[in-house]
Amino acid sequence: MCASVWGANLLTLRGKWPGYRRGPAQAIAVSGNTAYVAAGEGGLQVIDIADPAHPQRVGWYATNWLARGVGVSGNYAYVAALGARLQVIDITNPADPRPCAECENDHLPFAYGVAVTRDYAYVAGSGLQVIDITDPANPQWVGGYETNWLGENVAVSGDYAYVTAGFDGLQVINVADPASPQRVGGYAASGSDGVTVSGNYLYLTAASYGLHVFDLADPAKPRWAGGYISIGYARGVAVSRNYAYLVNSDGLEVIDVTNPAGPQRVGGNRDVFDASAVVVSGDTVYVAAGYDGLAIYDRYRRPARFEPPPRLDAAGCHLFFRADAGETIHLQRTLDLKSWDDWMTVTATGISQEVLDESADSGSCRFYRAMIP
Repeated sequence: MCASVWGANLLTLRGKWPGYRRGPAQAIAVSGNTAYVAAGEGGLQVIDIADPAHPQRVGWYATNWLARGVGVSGNYAYVAALGARLQVIDITNPADPRPCAECENDHLPFAYGVAVTRDYAYVAGSGLQVIDITDPANPQWVGGYETNWLGENVAVSGDYAYVTAGFDGLQVINVADPASPQRVGGYAASGSDGVTVSGNYLYLTAASYGLHVFDLADPAKPRWAGGYISIGYARGVAVSRNYAYLVNSDGLEVIDVTNPAGPQRVGGNRDVFDASAVVVSGDTVYVAAGYDGLAIYDRYRRPARFEPPPRLDAAGCHLFFRADAGETIHLQRTLDLKSWDDWMTVTATGISQEVLDESADSGSCRFYRAMIP
């Protein structure tokens, strides 16, 4: 009797959209079966991702300025255009995006990143600028805060906007009153770029350092919890199921952040080298990969593993395995390592689980494996 485990790093490239020759893919927003890519001179590119293995461009819109950031809410895409404006694009028909409105004024000399809530668009560029989008056809500037360095990206959670401002680091801005945003704190992380909030933690990329993780027990005063030094120049970050997906100048890295104080690299993929942004939606990872266009991956799934030793008694063979919570695990067994039989399907809990093979006995050597579909 013997227990054995099969498994591998399951972060695999599923498909690519080759990009638009005039402009690099710099930011991405996903809504349903459609990806909206901000592509510099290429404007807004609309990609059908219903079949991730064969993404297809179905529409595009030529923004007046370089498309640098994008957010989607309802039937509208909000594009941060580098040359001083926020453009609102009607995407009711993704194959035929139509101009809806622009917000251009002295408060938006630069627009790099954008985060969208139901009523407001938060634009990083000349600091943080807050735009009322209650009426998408008539966006109105309502307030702003000027940072010392140009804002790169922004994440909004509750009453706070977290702005990355290059060599000015992380800026924490209270936006409870959108007409009067106030800086309440920050963190000196030189070269700050990508930022996202997941649960009670904030994740920040910072140039050659890599990934910073902050505890948001007090949202106004993020407390540094841990970090990971990346392989290349860190840019974008997204978090899903206790994994941070970090894009940098050397590709895509997957960081286990189950323990925020000790992030650990568990996987990666080097199919793209010019990535600047990443989004996770469901079981799929989308990377804005510069002139490589849009790269689509299956999300990382840690291989299931058996925990020795198995135990044989009168009841049968007791086996113990562990896999990430929520994963569907197919357990199989064999006597000859050639022909595998499906045994049972279980849902992993994230902790050690026991299964019992009542048919096992001491007279034969049986092998087992745990497979993630």
